[in-house]
Amino acid sequence: MHLHSLILAALGVTFASASHLTIITRQDTNFLGGLHQGVWTTNNPDENYDIDTDNGCYDTGVPGVQGFCMDMNNKRAHFFDGSRKRCFREWREQSVGSCMKGICSIGRWNEVTCDW
Repeated sequence: MHLHSLILAALGVTFASASHLTIITRQDTNFLGGLHQGVWTTNNPDENYDIDTDNGCYDTGVPGVQGFCMDMNNKRAHFFDGSRKRCFREWREQSVGSCMKGICSIGRWNEVTCDW
């Protein structure tokens, strides 16, 4: 099963008009850190992009998105759409228990006004 299928099935997500992220965090019992993988959904619910959501800045492959940076410690992210800075914050997190040989939770991140 693809990651975004697992995430969407677990949350029963309905899509709003703004972009949002759905991030699955897997805590592996063999080390202290967690692994984060996300699905970026645009205002077109048929457009889903699997992206890396560990701390740091990444090329997402999402059209028009540049300078995407995650700050998992503070539950926030930002990116640039042309010259405009846009931001996400975690809205809700839900534990789903055991999955993919670890303990998982799923977070819904909504687009918010940038205040950082």
